[in-house]
Amino acid sequence: MIRLLALVLLLTNFYGLAQEQTEQQPTNMVPVIRIEGAIGPAVADFIVRQIDQANALSQPLLMITLDTPGGLSSSLRQINQAVLTSSVPVACLVYPQGARAASAGTFLLYACHIAAMAPATTLGAATPVNIAAPGQGQPQGEAEPTPSAMDKKMLNDAIAYIRSLAQLRGRNPEWAELAVREAATLTATEAMQKNVITHLADSPSDLLAQLKDFTIKSGDQQTKLALDQAYLKPVKPDWRFDFIATITDPNIAYILMLIGVYGLLLEFYSPGIGVAGVVGAISLIVALYAFQMLPLSFSGLALIG
Repeated sequence: MIRLLALVLLLTNFYGLAQEQTEQQPTNMVPVIRIEGAIGPAVADFIVRQIDQANALSQPLLMITLDTPGGLSSSLRQINQAVLTSSVPVACLVYPQGARAASAGTFLLYACHIAAMAPATTLGAATPVNIAAPGQGQPQGEAEPTPSAMDKKMLNDAIAYIRSLAQLRGRNPEWAELAVREAATLTATEAMQKNVITHLADSPSDLLAQLKDFTIKSGDQQTKLALDQAYLKPVKPDWRFDFIATITDPNIAYILMLIGVYGLLLEFYSPGIGVAGVVGAISLIVALYAFQMLPLSFSGLALIG
């Protein structure tokens, strides 16, 4: 079982490389990627591979539809780095109606070359938080604790990061800071009025129609989109994404972390046939990958070891 899990983790790397090399798609096709749920290692891996593929094929645009409550900072920065270094423009649309781009989603929306929202969608509440165990919140009736030095560092780093994205894309940096410092939120209409987004669109096809001959401004550079004959094609996640998403779900990852820690403690206190230790080690390795403390290849090698 251990060898099988390790083999699957390692094969996902080779599968992604092989898929990028073998797939050939028309250059006027606009891939549409769907982000739904928390942003984690699986989402980051999938989006980065799609951005790399779009650049390799010189496609005119890559579109992301977004509905997320947030996610891991490490996964977000991995995605944003790919977006910022992409020669292919990336458009992000908060969609469908009722969707949100909260927390990490707000950072991603600011990073993309084009930021759009559908009616009845929201963004904001981007204050960074630590992953803490249930029940460790502030008791009722007690005063709010003074932020620690680490909390201040995290907050100021996040503020500087989102302001830099806003300045790069020519969008509202003052509200971006409020979204991080005070967990401010906006509706789609308010975001358009405050220059937080560039477009209001009912659907991906509506956004594509609005972007024909649109000029993207990024710092001192301007790029005119050529989308006259472009068409949308949804990109469905592959088995690699499904597998990684399952083992890296935040709820499952937290449970695996607890199983790993207590399994190893039980093995140390009561040495026996090693069941608790083996189960604890496997759970801990998978949890460390889920929290992006270990890369995918190292996790597979650790399981083999």
